[in-house]
Amino acid sequence: MLAALALAIFISQGLAIQSDTNTLLLLHFENSLTGETSEMPISASSVSYEPGVATNGARFAPGNQVFFSAVDNILATNGTLEFWIKPRWNGNDGQGHAILSFGGAGGLLFVKDGGNYWRSIGNRYGAGGQPEVGVGINISSEWRSNEWHHAAFTWTTQSLKVYVDGQLRAQSPINYLPPVNAATFQLGADGTGSSADALLDELRLSDRERSADEIQQSFLTDISVTGLSIQPASTNLLQTWWHTPSLMATTTVGVLQLAASAVSWSSSDTNVAVVDSSGKVVARGPGAATVIASRDAASATLTVNVAAPLLPASLDPIDPALATPATNALYEMPVVIINYLPTRDGVNVDNTILDNSTIAAFKSKLTQFNKRVKFMLEEGSRFRGYSNALARPSLGYRIVRIVTAYEIMPPGRPAGGGNFFPNYLQILDRFGIGALVTNQNAKEIWLWGYHTAGIVPVESDMSSPTTGDISNSYRDPTDLPIFDRTFVLYNYNSMRSQAEAVHDHGHQLESILSFVNQRQDGNTDLFWKQFCGQNPDGSFQQGRCGNTHFPPNGTNDYDYQNPVPVLSDCTDWTPLKTGHVVPVNASTWGNLPYAWPDGINPPQQTESQYYIFWMQNMPGCQNGIRHGANVMDNWWQFTGDWDAAILENRGLYHAPRVQFANSAISGNNTIFSSSLTGDAGSSYALDATTDFLQWTNIANITNFPGFWQIQENIQQAHRFYRARQLSN
Repeated sequence: MLAALALAIFISQGLAIQSDTNTLLLLHFENSLTGETSEMPISASSVSYEPGVATNGARFAPGNQVFFSAVDNILATNGTLEFWIKPRWNGNDGQGHAILSFGGAGGLLFVKDGGNYWRSIGNRYGAGGQPEVGVGINISSEWRSNEWHHAAFTWTTQSLKVYVDGQLRAQSPINYLPPVNAATFQLGADGTGSSADALLDELRLSDRERSADEIQQSFLTDISVTGLSIQPASTNLLQTWWHTPSLMATTTVGVLQLAASAVSWSSSDTNVAVVDSSGKVVARGPGAATVIASRDAASATLTVNVAAPLLPASLDPIDPALATPATNALYEMPVVIINYLPTRDGVNVDNTILDNSTIAAFKSKLTQFNKRVKFMLEEGSRFRGYSNALARPSLGYRIVRIVTAYEIMPPGRPAGGGNFFPNYLQILDRFGIGALVTNQNAKEIWLWGYHTAGIVPVESDMSSPTTGDISNSYRDPTDLPIFDRTFVLYNYNSMRSQAEAVHDHGHQLESILSFVNQRQDGNTDLFWKQFCGQNPDGSFQQGRCGNTHFPPNGTNDYDYQNPVPVLSDCTDWTPLKTGHVVPVNASTWGNLPYAWPDGINPPQQTESQYYIFWMQNMPGCQNGIRHGANVMDNWWQFTGDWDAAILENRGLYHAPRVQFANSAISGNNTIFSSSLTGDAGSSYALDATTDFLQWTNIANITNFPGFWQIQENIQQAHRFYRARQLSN
C-alpha cells in the first residue's frame, strides 16, 4: 500500500461518439452508408461490412466508388476528419491508399502515399499559382495489416495537423488554402485509384478544427483498456527534469500506444515527483517515488529516482565583444547561449564526457569559440567582403544571456542504438527561453553540449509559427516549443571548434534557401545547381560556389584543404555563369587576411575561412547580381527576419525597385537635391520635365550601385523627375 496518493488526474471514459453542433457528417457504418442525420451517398458501389470498433465497420475494397454531396458535409478551408482504420496493408507497402478526396486541382486529399507517408494535402497540384501544402508522418515501421488505429486530420487556412491514436504527430503552418468548388467528395479512393483497401469505422467530418483534447476523447470513446504497461518501468531524473512515460495499452481493439494524458496518475511522494495534467512526470526533489497510471480496470507503475545536481545553474557574465553587434548591420541577431558542463566535483568538467579541464578553463575556451562564431557569421554576411572593405554586414550578433548548467543533458526522444536526442523542450523551458524570444526577440539559441554519453545533438532546429521546422534536422514538429516568432537552435559540440559550429549554420542556410527557392520557383535549381554547383544526379560540380561540404575545387566531402586550383566564377557569381572565372584552391580562402578576434588565428583556420568565403559569395546587401530581368535579393534576410520575409512572400530574387528619397531645396531656393535608392545592378535614365509632355535626360546610370545623388540648379518654378530602367 502506498503511503500517499497525493495527486490524481482522471479522465472519464466517454460514451459512443455522438453528433454535436460542429458535426457535418457522422458515419457509424452499421451495415449502412447513411449518416446519423440521414445523409445518403450520391452514389456507392460494392461496400461490405465487417465487425468494427463499435459494432460494424465499412470495408472499402479496391474498385469501390463512394461519393457524398459536399454541400453541408465538408468545408474546404476549415475542418476535421476523424475515423478508425484497419488497413489490409503494411505501412511500408509503397502504395497509395486514399481515405477522402475532395476536388482536383486546389482540392484536399487525405491519404497514405506511395512514399509511405500518412498525410493530408491541400491546394493539390499547386493551383492558383500558390504552392501545394501538406503535412504527414512516415508509417513504414508503425502500421501493420489488420491492426486498428484511430486517425484524425485537421485543416485551416493557417495550419494542417495529423493525429494518430489520439496524439498529435505532425503539424505544418500554412498561409493558403483555397475554396473548393467540387460538388462531391469521395470516400475510400482517389478517382479510380489509390483504394483505401481498409475497414473504416466511426468517421466524422466537422466544420472546424477540433482541439487535441477533443480528438483524444474521440479516440478513447470506443475502446476499453484491459491492460497497461509503462516502458521503461523506472527512470532516473535530476531535479527540475521531467519525463513523459511511454504507455502501451491492451484494449478491445488491440495493443495501442496511449498518450500519458489519457490515464489518471498518482504519486507516492509529491516532494520527489509529481505528474501534471499532460502526464509529464516532474522531478521536484531528491529521493524515490512511485507513480501509478490507471485507466478503466488497468494500472501500471513507474519508479522515479531523483538526484540533485552538484551545482546549481549559473548566469554568466557576457564579454563586451559578444554583447556588441557588428557596426551598421542590417539585422540585429539577439542570441541566448546555454552551456552544459557536467561535473563530478564542482571544480572540473567530467572528463568522461568532456575534457581534462577545470570548469573555469572550459568556460574560457567556449568564450573564445563564441567570439569566433560571432565573427565568422557577421563577416560572412558581408557580400564579397574579402575584396570590398566597405561591404555592409547583413547580420550583427548580440549575446543577451549566457547560462551554464553543471549537469548532463536531459535525454529526449530516442535517436537509435540506445542513444537519445537532447530534450530541447525541457532545456528551453527551464531557462525561460519563451520570454527571451518573445520579449527580447532572441532569434538564435547556441547550445554548447556534446556528442557522447548517449546524447546525439541535432545541428540545427527551427521553431516557427510561420512555416514550421525548416532546418537540418529530422524536423520533428514537437521537439521545440512554438512561440509568436521564429527562432533557431544550434546544438554545438563543445569538444570540436568554431569550424564545426559554423558548419551547422551552413547546413541551416542550405535548408532555408532551398525552401525559399522551392517556394518561389517550384524547384531548388537556382540555389543547389546554379549557386552551389550540383549536377542533375545530385553529385557535386566543380567551378561554382560550392556548399557546406564541398568547396568550389572539391573532389569529396570536407575537401577544404585541396591545393589543386579549379576555374570558378564564385567571386563573380551569376546564375548563368556570365561572371569572370578565376582559379581557386585552398589558398584562395585560407590566405585571406580576416581580422580574427583578439588577433589570434584559430585552429582549423583554412576550413573556417572557407565557410566565411562561401557565405560572402552569397548574394548580400546591394549585391547587384542580375537574374534575367530580375535582381538577386539579399539572401541574409531569411536569417535576419524569417517571419517577415516569408509573410511578405519574398524570394531569392525580385524585380528591381528604386525610389526617390531625402528630396530638398536649398541655396535660397536655387538648388534641388534628392537621392535615388534601391536595388543595385540595373541601369537607369534620370529625366526631368515641367509639363509631363517633354522629358529631358539629365543623367544615365550604368549598373546602379544602390544609391545616386541628384543635384540641380533650379531653372523653373516646378520641375518633376523620373527614373527609367534601361535594358542591360
